[in-house]
This record gives sequence, C-alpha cells and structure tokens, in this order.
Amino acid sequence: MSNCSCCCQCRWNCTTIGIIVSIITGVVGAILLATTTPVIPVAIYWGALVTALVFLVAVLIATAISRLVGTGSCLCDTLPTLLAGIIGTIILSIVVLVINIATITLPIAILLGVLIAFIGIMLAGLVCLITCIAGCNSAFILTKAD
Repeated sequence: MSNCSCCCQCRWNCTTIGIIVSIITGVVGAILLATTTPVIPVAIYWGALVTALVFLVAVLIATAISRLVGTGSCLCDTLPTLLAGIIGTIILSIVVLVINIATITLPIAILLGVLIAFIGIMLAGLVCLITCIAGCNSAFILTKAD
C-alpha cells in the first residue's frame, strides 16, 4: 500500500504552481467576461463536462492499474489536485448548463471564472502527473532553505 502523504520537505511543487496559475487564470477570465459581452456557445460547457467525465474515468482506471501493479507514487502525489479539478469542473458545468445564460452578469461572470479555474486545476493536475511519470518532477520542486 502506497503512502499518499504530502512531501513536507517542499514548499513549491508542481501542483501548487498549477493551482496558483489556475486561480489567476480564473480571475482574469471572470474579469474579461464581466467587462465584455461575449457569446459563449452551450457546446463549450458540454465539452467541459464531457472532458471532466473522461478524465474521471481515466483516473479511476489508472488508480486501479497502479494498485494492481504496486506503483502509483506519481498518481498519489497528483490525485488530490486531479480530483478537485475534475469534480469542480463536473459540478460547475452542470450548474452552468442548468441555468439559462442569456446575458453575462457579474454573478454569471464569477461562476464562469470559477469554472475556468477548475478546468485549469484539472489540466494542471494532468500536467503534473505526466511530468512525474516522465521523471522530470525534480525540476518543479524547490526545497526549503536551511
């Protein structure tokens, strides 16, 4: 059984950087949506929902395979970020699809900005997982100074 505890020796790792960049992207996206009058097709929200569901199935399959093989330290390190992004994207995509968005008001812009942030977190988790599997994870870890 693998240990899924956080690395206490690192201050900034790949997932932390990804989450920060995703939050900044979500805020910028919300500001852009609030200040303009974009027309966002419903297909984009369906695309976000389907992408998140595909990611969820892929993560479930990868988790099952890694448990059978006995590996999975990379998946263990990035799983919380991946699941937070996937579940947040699924929930917010459903919320956005349920409500009728005729005009972009401030609450709708904020909601879409949070959706953009969750999509970014999901993609950041995927990038961190691929980076870890490829063995390039040490480039993203900045250790504490003594």
